[in-house]
Amino acid sequence: MMSTSFLYCASQQTLNYKHLTISFPFNFSTMVLKGITVNYLNKDSVSYQADAVNDTSFTVKTQKDLDEFLGGYVKGFLTSMGSDFNTEISDTSIGGARGKYLHLYSPTLQHKSKEVFAFLTILANQSYQVIAAIYGGIDETSRMRIKKFFESMKFQGSQLSPG
Repeated sequence: MMSTSFLYCASQQTLNYKHLTISFPFNFSTMVLKGITVNYLNKDSVSYQADAVNDTSFTVKTQKDLDEFLGGYVKGFLTSMGSDFNTEISDTSIGGARGKYLHLYSPTLQHKSKEVFAFLTILANQSYQVIAAIYGGIDETSRMRIKKFFESMKFQGSQLSPG
């Protein structure tokens, strides 16, 4: 019998995109949609996604700018998800970048996504969102893959632009 960590490592694929490095549990696909580079994988009732907005017109010079940007980013993300989720939001740092961590879960079985985990941030005037969504029953192997997906996230660069 193989261990869960071996199953994860045996087929993982690493994404190196601008300021983000992250390991998907299996081979992923990439597409550009409305100026957003979307890297995604759907496997075993879980969707993994790491997106980067290609428009670098965002300018974050101060901590206040960062906080305002993240607040707007969260509001837009939640609007796009719809209102039938319970939501938990926390300020955190993952992989060297400050951002917002969101946990959304649907109390009803009517929504396609049962649980969504997301990390939203901006680095070097480039916004990123890393998402894992559960679409069906979830087992421990899938939970381990989601955990490792988020733990593998590494950012390089400055969150604040030079004055």
